[in-house]
Amino acid sequence: MSPVLHGGLVADPARGVVIQADLGVSGDRIGGVPPGDGEVDVSGCVVLPGNVCAHHHLYSTLARGMPGPSRAPRNFAEILELVWWRLDRALDPDSIRLSALVGALEAARAGTTSIIDHHASPSVIDGSLDLVADAVEEAGLRAAVCYEVTDRHGEEGGRAGVAENARFLRANRRPMVRGMAGAHASFTLGPATLDALVAEARDLGAPLHIHVAEDGLDQE
Repeated sequence: MSPVLHGGLVADPARGVVIQADLGVSGDRIGGVPPGDGEVDVSGCVVLPGNVCAHHHLYSTLARGMPGPSRAPRNFAEILELVWWRLDRALDPDSIRLSALVGALEAARAGTTSIIDHHASPSVIDGSLDLVADAVEEAGLRAAVCYEVTDRHGEEGGRAGVAENARFLRANRRPMVRGMAGAHASFTLGPATLDALVAEARDLGAPLHIHVAEDGLDQE
């Protein structure tokens, strides 16, 4: 089916213009107005290229409605320790997949078509990126996914994170999902683990995705 989007305002950021026009969709391409099999009335809407989310933690979808910590965090480190690191430790395969699916669908509803997801699930490292990738693919979005390598669970946990990034980069064949090498931050990574991750990334030609200078803690 090749629908025509009729009556909307079409935004072209490259030229800085917004015009009223019809827009044709053919397969996975957007172009002129070809003979369509159907017409979609988008009057009153703005038609523009999909948004790109350059940093996401899809599992954070589960934080909505989550009980607060036993005491209020006093700084960035305590926000991580009392909220986010407790959540990521609790993830199992089902919660990884479902949180990624819900997060991806919510992104699509907001006009986001591409996501870079920085995933962490210390209790389920091996195979976790496949769970995220499958969910994003089911939602029909494009994505680049990586595992957040850290030494906060010891060097063994760090090595497992490096291995998961490398495994996914080598095995992934999904047309709309790519892999990256992921790292948490300098204050939770030792030199040996970071060197191992960088070596894998260089060997596989993968970009590195890492938190940088989020807080003074990450600048010491």
